[in-house]
Formats: sequence, structure tokens, C-alpha cells
Amino acid sequence: AISELKSTFKKGGNQRLHPLFHSKVVETLLQQPEAPRALGQLSVVNAQAQIEAVEKIFNYQEKFSFPTIFHEEILDASACMTPEQEIQWENFLTLLEKASEADSVTKKQSDDFKQMLKTVRELDFLPLWMTRFFLPEAEKMETQGVSKVVTMLQETMTPATTILLKEMHDITQEMHALRDNLNLFSDPATFDKVWKQLMELHAKLACTDETLKTRLNEVSPLGRIATYQVMGSFVDLYDSSIKSMKASTSFTSTKKVELFTQMLTPYFELLKGWTTQLSGNLLQYQSNWPLDKYLKELKSRLDATGNEINQLNPSRWFRVYSAILGSTTAFDRALPDTKEDVFTLIHQNLLTSMNALLGSEMNGKTKLPSIIEQASKIAETTSNLSVGKYFIEADGVGQSESLIQLVGYSFPLNQIILHYNYPLRNHSATFALIFDKPTQTCSLDVKFLGEARTRFSDMSCALQFLSSIQHIKLLEVPQINNMELSYSLKLVDSEDILNAFTELKKQAVFTLVEVETDAFYDKFLMWVTEKYGNNSTIIENLGLLSKITHIRHNVYLHFVDYILQENKINTWDLFIRVFYFNMPIIFLDYKYGRKRKELFDQMLEHVQNNVSIDNEFLAKAECQLNELALSGETNKNALEYLFSKDSKFISNAGIAKIIFDPKLLRKIGLDAELEKLRHSTLPAFTTPQDDDLWQFYQWKSIANRLLEANIGTEQALLIHDDINTDPKIKEVLAKALKK
Repeated sequence: AISELKSTFKKGGNQRLHPLFHSKVVETLLQQPEAPRALGQLSVVNAQAQIEAVEKIFNYQEKFSFPTIFHEEILDASACMTPEQEIQWENFLTLLEKASEADSVTKKQSDDFKQMLKTVRELDFLPLWMTRFFLPEAEKMETQGVSKVVTMLQETMTPATTILLKEMHDITQEMHALRDNLNLFSDPATFDKVWKQLMELHAKLACTDETLKTRLNEVSPLGRIATYQVMGSFVDLYDSSIKSMKASTSFTSTKKVELFTQMLTPYFELLKGWTTQLSGNLLQYQSNWPLDKYLKELKSRLDATGNEINQLNPSRWFRVYSAILGSTTAFDRALPDTKEDVFTLIHQNLLTSMNALLGSEMNGKTKLPSIIEQASKIAETTSNLSVGKYFIEADGVGQSESLIQLVGYSFPLNQIILHYNYPLRNHSATFALIFDKPTQTCSLDVKFLGEARTRFSDMSCALQFLSSIQHIKLLEVPQINNMELSYSLKLVDSEDILNAFTELKKQAVFTLVEVETDAFYDKFLMWVTEKYGNNSTIIENLGLLSKITHIRHNVYLHFVDYILQENKINTWDLFIRVFYFNMPIIFLDYKYGRKRKELFDQMLEHVQNNVSIDNEFLAKAECQLNELALSGETNKNALEYLFSKDSKFISNAGIAKIIFDPKLLRKIGLDAELEKLRHSTLPAFTTPQDDDLWQFYQWKSIANRLLEANIGTEQALLIHDDINTDPKIKEVLAKALKK
């Protein structure tokens, strides 16, 4: 290094930065402590990046005939996402150099600006600063001049802002450390330690008084945005901490309920502080439920929840999109019942607050690469679901919009990520738009969260099929576990974006469907919606009919059957019955299934083109379906028959053992084993006229439902109401069967 420095001095010339570079190398090496196992700062690991950086500085400096001031700042172009943005940054620095040389920008202004950039860079907020402040302001240089732009940019880093940013940076580091140890929340030996750390962070961000609110009013928009980002990250950390505890196998269920309650109380206080102090005036409220009344009722519901084990689970009919802040549904018609419901609602309301706070500072004020800008606009329009209008509840829950919520920006190395939340029922979806700088491409990462079971498999198959015909562009096979479906799509152009979000909306609709086998019902419902509009009472009545009969495909079957009878098309009646009783064959047997599906499509087309649906017609159908629902056998009756000693179907106790034994439930080959036993014990039905056909399909439905319920005992073997059965097991079994 010393030899290279000597050689550079001997060469002379006008390249003033070359000697400086080599002298810095010697200086660094002289100050480097002895570390035999360490690689030096200049090594094969980072030499290429160092060389490229030096070349950029050399090339920048050689543009000028005078000593430069901002040659190091040219490297900040790395925080720009496109070549065009990098050129904007270099052009800005070039104008700033010339203005400084001409004294139209003072030395103090230059020094202050360099110091501001240094602070923003060291605190890891440079990409955010570029996206939200520099790039939008750079467009004003031609009209306002570089000096005025520099002044405006310097105002983003006031002394109060600098102090707050440093605090947020420190909090971020603490959160990273805690996130790396989330597993400690699942261990009784370490829970108290990490809980204390979480509460220390909570105290810094909870906004229990006006201190944080006052500070946020005193800082620049950069300080507020950075704080909101940290707050959003804390919501995610708190949510993950609770889920880590709940997923633990080291706590008893009783202890989990106790800890769940302990963790939910500060979580509610977080929501109360943020909404009353920060986001309250940015949110909309149902007319009879102002914020203070809403929060009091939510706290009351939390306090009223008991200590039963079922508090860890969502209630059957809770719909978070109807209860969330901003919903048009009165809160008393969408109340949470269990602690899990309250947890979901608090979490979604915190994300709603983040959406409002970030929106107030970011919406329409950023400069993003064109592809992700276009994707974000389509995301926030195409994917809004009028969920209440599709699936109105029989108990009168009103109509609600499930709106896409932009809840955060993040800037990993060479990326911009926009984070979205998508509240659905007692589950949700999250997705992220990711722009990658090296490839200049955009992708959509989607996660559906919740217990959707076989529905996720259906969604995965649909995605793979659509990708095979190039309708969407899957980057990899969708990943599924029992609580999540995740997939990634490549977005190249506007057609890709529109297809991706149209499909996301359809997938979200599918997660709201009650039964997995109802694709044809939904196809029919979507047609009616397109024809009559979301606001039509026809849509409400169709949703109501699905609740009355409890089994959604029966709504379709009998409703269309009723339509056909009214229109004197009796031949279709026979076809529909054959079609539905053989529905599994359609998906398993290509030879016969293809013909039946073609017939179905012809039938649906006929109904669409020739049947006029009005509310009077629907009223008649509703009466018919209501009578059908009241006269039909219940699942309890069916199970008692199937498990009775007189049943010719269920004579093998091994089937019951498979259904109820939790060890077997965890076996990988469970589905195949259960299918094999079904085939070996059930008669092979061949014609839909067989009187026992209904029993066969009821058995499959009940078996699947019991599997989903995960009832944990092998004592309930054949008859669920055996007097010798453990009372607790009997209670769980009764709930699973909706007794």
C-alpha cells in the first residue's frame, strides 16, 4: 500500500483524489488492530465494490475544473432504484457543486447539507428520504432553483427530527434483537425475560399521554414517517410474540389463556393510545359508535371473556371486516366473542391506524419506479371487496367494505417493498409489492393466513393452472401449511398487474366461502352480481339463503332447480341432480367428468340468458329453501346412524380410531390411509339412483368435518353419546357436530 502511494505521488498529474485514496488505505491499515483471522477492509470479499465506488468518485470529480465538495455523496445514488433516478441525483449534485463554487449556495449551506445526508445515511433512512423527499423535490429545480431545493431538503432534518430519528434507530435495533429470539416466548423458562423486553419497547411507543404526540408535531415529516414505520414494525413484533406463545407445546392450555390475557391488555392500551392521540381524526366511525364508545365496548368485551380453553380460538361467526374501525356496520352487530376475536380485532385496528397515519404523510407524495407505482394504484382499487354484499349474515350483520390497507414501506438493500394488509373474516391476507433494483422488476408476494385447510390446496391448484396458461406468472410453486398459503407472482407489465390483483380478489372471495366444494354456487353468484350489481337486495337474499340451508352448494342445487321448474325445463332438473351427486367424479375422472362439466356450462349459460331473477321470485325460493332446511336431517342424526351397530357402512372400529386418535391425525399419510379405509368399508355406489348414495356422501362430509375438528381422544369409538364416554370429550364432540 505504501509503494502504491509513493508511485502515485511520483506520477503527479491533476487527478487530486488518487493520492487521497491511497493515503486513506495506508491510514486505515495503520489503525487496524491485529486480527489474525480477519479479512482486511480491502479484500477479495469487497474489493470489487470498493473499486467501483472509487471509480464513481473519480469520474464525478473529473467533470469539474475546480475541487469538488460532494464527491462522496455521489455514492448515495445507491439509494435510488432506477438508472433515471441515479442520473437525477448526479445532476442535482452537479448543480449544487456549481452553485457552491459561484457562492449562490453558501459554505454553511453545503456543510449543513452534507451533515444532514450523513445523519440520514447512518440511521438507515436514506432510501426513504430519496423516495419521499429528494425525488419529488428534484422535479422543482428548474422552476425554483437548486438553492431553494437544498433549503427545503435541509428542513427535513431539524434538530428535533435528528434526535427522534436516533431514538427510532435504537428502538429498531432492539426490535431486531427481540425478533431474532421470538422462540423465547414459547419457553416457560425465558418468557418473563423477553416479555419484560417487549414491555420496555411498549412503554416507548404506547402513546399513553401526549408526549409522543407533541414530539411528532414538532418534527419534520421525515421524523413522523420514520416513527410510524417503527410503530408498524412493533405491531408485527407484538403479534408474532403472542403467536409464538400460543404455538408453544411447553405451556398448558390453561396457562396459555392466562398469558394470552396478560399480553392482550397492553396490546389494547397500544390501540387506545394510538387512536386517541394520533390517528383518531383520520378515521371514519359508524354514526352511533364514536371512538370513545367503541374503545370502551372493546375493552368491556376483553374483560368479559372467560378463562376457558376455547378462548384461544376464533368464534364461528366473528367477522373482523364488520367490526373494524371504519366499517359501516354498527359495532354491536359484530362484537367479538373470544379472546382470539379480540386479538384479531385489536391487531387489525392497529394496522388500520398505521394505514391512516402513513397515508397522511405518503399518499401522492412519493416518487416510485413506474412499475411498482402502477401496481400500487391497481392494488388499492381492483382488490377492494364488498364482502358484506356477497355474504350477508342471517343474523343481520350489515354490509362492509374490506379495503386494502397500505401499512408500511421498507427498504432492504436494492429493494423497495410496499406492505399491505387485507382484512377478511377471522383470518386475513397480507401481500407485498417488491421492486428489485438489479433486475428492475416487480413481484407480488401474497400470504393468506388462517385455518383454510383443503381450501388452500384448491387455491394453489387454481394458481398453478392459471400460471400454466400464462394468465399469471408464478415464480415458484405455492407453499402451504395448515395456517398459511403463500405465493409469488412476477409483474412485468400492466396486464400482469391487472391479472394478478383480479385473481387475488377472487382468491379472497374464495376464502370467505363457507364450504370448499361450492365453486359452482360462486360462479352463479358472481354472474348475478355482475348482472344486478353489488347493492341489489337479490345479492343479499342469495347470501341469506346460503345461511338458511347451512350448506351452500344445496342453495345452488335447489335454487337453480326451482328456477328450472318455474321455467318448465324439467330435463335440466334430472341433470343437476346427477351432476351434483357425482361431483367428485368430475374432478377425478377426466373421461366422464369432462362431458358433465360441458353440460353444466351449457345449463348455466341457459339460466344466465333466459331467466329473469327478481325479488318476488327470490321470496318464493326463500320460502321453499327455508322449509327444506327445517325438514332436513341434522349432522347429529346422520352420525348416529352411520356409527350405529345396525349400520352396514361403519362396522370397522378402526375408522373411528383414525378419526379420533390425535397421533394418527398427525401422520403424513393420513389422507391416503383414510381414503383406503373408506373404499374398503363403504359399498361401491355406481348409480345415482341408489338409495344409499346420500348416506355415502354424508359420511364423507362428516368424516372430513371431524378430521378438521381435531378431536383428541380414541375413547369415542362408535356412538358419540355412549354413557361411558368422558363428559369433556362428549362436549367437544357435540360442538364439532354442531349439536
